[in-house]
Amino acid sequence: MNKETAIKKINKMGSIGRVISTIMIVILILGDIAAILGIAALAIIPDGLVTVKGSTELRMDVNPSVAGGNIDDSMVGNFMGGGHFSVGGFDFEMENTQSRDNISYVVNPYTTNIDIKNFTSIVAATVGVITMALINCFFIRSLCNAFKSCSSPFEENIVKKLRNLAFSLIPWTVLGSLTSILSGAAISTFLMGSKQRFTVSIDLSMLLVVAIILMLSYIFKYGAVLQQESDETL
Repeated sequence: MNKETAIKKINKMGSIGRVISTIMIVILILGDIAAILGIAALAIIPDGLVTVKGSTELRMDVNPSVAGGNIDDSMVGNFMGGGHFSVGGFDFEMENTQSRDNISYVVNPYTTNIDIKNFTSIVAATVGVITMALINCFFIRSLCNAFKSCSSPFEENIVKKLRNLAFSLIPWTVLGSLTSILSGAAISTFLMGSKQRFTVSIDLSMLLVVAIILMLSYIFKYGAVLQQESDETL
């Protein structure tokens, strides 16, 4: 592959990347607008106008008759009894009922009604996540534009845009786990009527992506220096 062919392929990939990133930008803008409108709607509706009912229940049935008569009444009695246990900071009560051939365990039957306005903070945080993704897409499109029109992949403009992209991803090292935190908060609020404690964590995989892009920017920078020295020699 000669130099001209390689540059044409780089320009083509830049064009494709620009189209894809533009589509993503449009989708994210629409998502951001929808989320903002959702916040506005939640803000103006009266308290208690819309409530959401949620419930959670874990049920286990034990059928001694399946054992073909090998379990007598004294052994069945060993299955009986309630209990209390805690998992992940939530307290659960276990109760059971017994019929002729079946023992049923029901763990923490719980029903709650949540005012839909309680989800305003979750939608607001979602706006923040979408906005961060939108900013990243703008940096990606800027880099693709540079590749689309470059005459060499080692131009200073490309090195700069690579570095800017890496820096734009740094907030995700902390915010990358926000989606799972928000979904967990919604589930605990909706099903268990309790608030989940928010914690800040570092996304090591995203931190690695940032490090790799920064490393590539320095590699491209080194290539730019070598190309400059070669041009000056010629």
